[in-house]
Amino acid sequence: TFAEFSQSVPILELNSRETVARTRLLRTHLPMNRMRFSDEAKYVYVARNPWDCCVSDFHVTKDFPVFEFEKGKFEDFLDAFLRGQAGFGDYFDHVVSGYARKDCLNVLFLTYEEIQKNKTDVILRLANFLGDAYGAALKKTTGQHLRGLWRSAN
Repeated sequence: TFAEFSQSVPILELNSRETVARTRLLRTHLPMNRMRFSDEAKYVYVARNPWDCCVSDFHVTKDFPVFEFEKGKFEDFLDAFLRGQAGFGDYFDHVVSGYARKDCLNVLFLTYEEIQKNKTDVILRLANFLGDAYGAALKKTTGQHLRGLWRSAN
């Protein structure tokens, strides 16, 4: 379940440093230029079309009372998004920080749209990125197995 996944893969911004320090995998919305970059770690950066990201952030912001935006209008949110004052800061600076590292051997730069368009290819690329043994193992599986893997990841 998503709750189980959330416990096993903590969100950096929502957990203590001690909790995150014990994990081998974590997720964050921080831009790459705000993280301590290690040549020994592997990073998967997923960028999303700015319009889709803005609409998604708008709905998340409206749904969480902590943001005090339940009655907010999209036009107001769009203005804040374009000024870099919504969600996780300036969208464009965030993506630039990830894109700047796209050629690093320990960074896999993906787009949300790419993932949706060709899930099997992305799963295989991710497996190979994590280690040749993972990619080799997945290449031996059937398409049905990969579809099942994708469904379980959602």
